Amino acid sequence: MTKATKALFGASSVVCFILIILHGIDALHFKVDDVSIALFILVILPLTPIVLKSLKFGDKEISLRNLSPQDQIFVFLETIASQQQWTFYIPRNTESGLGQAFPLLLKNIVKNDPKELKKWVKKLVASEDNNLIWFASEVIGYFRLEQSKDILPIIYSTLGQGAQWPQHALNCLWAYSRFHDYRELDELLLNTTNEDNQRWILTAYKQMLAAGDCARSRVEAVLREFCNRKDIVSQVVGYAGEILEAAFPEKETQIGDQKLI
Repeated sequence: MTKATKALFGASSVVCFILIILHGIDALHFKVDDVSIALFILVILPLTPIVLKSLKFGDKEISLRNLSPQDQIFVFLETIASQQQWTFYIPRNTESGLGQAFPLLLKNIVKNDPKELKKWVKKLVASEDNNLIWFASEVIGYFRLEQSKDILPIIYSTLGQGAQWPQHALNCLWAYSRFHDYRELDELLLNTTNEDNQRWILTAYKQMLAAGDCARSRVEAVLREFCNRKDIVSQVVGYAGEILEAAFPEKETQIGDQKLI
């Protein structure tokens, strides 16, 4: 065992000890209340002599019996993903943030096992669980998984621009559009007549601007073009104006005859 391995193993043992104190072990079952801590347990399992049969998350028990460490992680992530809408960005009211541990873990899987990850996200998109579809699109979009992007349009391709889109379908559109400089997302924003669609997409751009995950000048141009539409209600125009003000405080925001700043 190398010095680096010994150090890593020692650190993992300390963490395990703390987790045991916080959550306790009962018949080789961890009872986990915090998602990040539970995820960290899975990450360090291969480095410790502990063998777990299951993890408890809320009222659900995740069976780990006879699973490889990689499959344990996928099973755990799928259980978490089914609970609600998770995001790697600043969450909106309907979303929850994933924190720092999830991106690091998934980044490692993207690097070391992309084929298994591709199979896994394809399975999620093919499911009937909207939260799983959402999470798959979040992973594909955030990490720009080029080989998986073409499974996304099937979720929204039959939806009309005037209809209210389910949020998981909007997230699939967002994810797919990230491979084309958000062209598809722009198109829906500039053409949809549904207010909920408009607000969702505006918030997506707010998230991207905050994360530095888009070309600012291009997004600014799209938002200003949107604000000049004549069929947008004043509340939505005001919301778009707020995003422009926050993102570009040094610039004057003019919408029609109304100067916002």
